[in-house]
Amino acid sequence: MVMHTSGGTFCKALDKGVELWLLDPHTEPCLSHAPLGSPAGPPVFVAAIKDGQIVGKVVYLPVPILLDRARALGAICMDLEILPAFRGLKLFRTMLAVGEKACSDLGICIILGLPNGNSYLPGVKRAGFQLMGVLPFRVKPVTLDSFIRQYIPVAFLAAACRVAVSSFSALYTRLFCGFGRPRFSLVQSAADLDVDGLTSLLEQADRDVSNSIVRTYDYFVWRYRHPAYFFLSAAGGDALLVGCCLQKEGRSIGFICDILLDGSSKSLNSGKRLVQEAERIFRTRRADLCIGLFQTGTPRSAVLKKAGFLRVPDRFMERKMWVIFKDIAHAENPLQDFSQWSLTVSDFDVTPYYDYEEMVLD
Repeated sequence: MVMHTSGGTFCKALDKGVELWLLDPHTEPCLSHAPLGSPAGPPVFVAAIKDGQIVGKVVYLPVPILLDRARALGAICMDLEILPAFRGLKLFRTMLAVGEKACSDLGICIILGLPNGNSYLPGVKRAGFQLMGVLPFRVKPVTLDSFIRQYIPVAFLAAACRVAVSSFSALYTRLFCGFGRPRFSLVQSAADLDVDGLTSLLEQADRDVSNSIVRTYDYFVWRYRHPAYFFLSAAGGDALLVGCCLQKEGRSIGFICDILLDGSSKSLNSGKRLVQEAERIFRTRRADLCIGLFQTGTPRSAVLKKAGFLRVPDRFMERKMWVIFKDIAHAENPLQDFSQWSLTVSDFDVTPYYDYEEMVLD
């Protein structure tokens, strides 16, 4: 279990001596890795506490949002966990109700979520969330390095296989992206990007959609503040790619976090070339796969498709990337039309993948 510091706002007493509190996230060491410092405001932290120990929690991250082309304030529901011994006390619904009331008091009008398999059905069936859509996986082999190292013990043969796979992947990429070296710039920190150029590109990237999380310059730099992210910019300033390598179960996976395009046909080609360069970076870091998760029918998805990425059928996905929402302001216009939204998995996954410790309620 996790101890919490003193303080906070008492909300409700439940069975078995459990109390619901709104805690200050800045004073809780278990959230030292979490979305603190967001330009949209501090997160709302709801905790179920018994005898000074946290037995359940949910966090809401405020985000600037565009609803029907009007600026508003939304929130991402994340880090929902309950200790097994305290399930069955209606903690799930009660914590969400307390969190939604706190969000409403802050002027938040919509809550978005990207739930796992454990919380998807309860969230939709019991907590009043609605399914908006599913973010599809698009993948492309890069080196298959960990697979080769695992199943080919002979060093010479393993090296030969790596060279063969890498060469094939490079040729495959060239066939889709074209030959010749594109002009681009590689930046290792979002803060080092050109302010005016990035601001202009962020303003143009999602101008044709009615609803989205607003990627302001400050929010973009905060979101990608971890040093593991890299940024590839096209020479003409019409496209920008954000990438990183994820370490998962002993494997390195190249992850395309975001692609910003100015909406021109030229930017689609520039984006395709940036994907090609990102693959080269992933290959040098011995990533096995390159992955992107963008809505079907969007320019981001079109870039991956043009670059030779294949969509993984939903039935083969280990877990679906459901996008759910709850309209707590009761907007007049329907919000569940996924085609009117622009969302990426990076809009939801605000916890860095690397050296931060997740809060484990065990």
